[in-house]
Amino acid sequence: MLVATVTAAGCALLMALGDVRLGAVGLGLASIILLLWRIGF
Repeated sequence: MLVATVTAAGCALLMALGDVRLGAVGLGLASIILLLWRIGF
């Protein structure tokens, strides 16, 4: 849970700094981590 939160925050920062593509990939990864966590993995 904490990993996904930190990843999402870091990716939002990357997007703010101008690296939109890498930030978007990271946000997608954070979403997948959260989804897996919620279903019990």
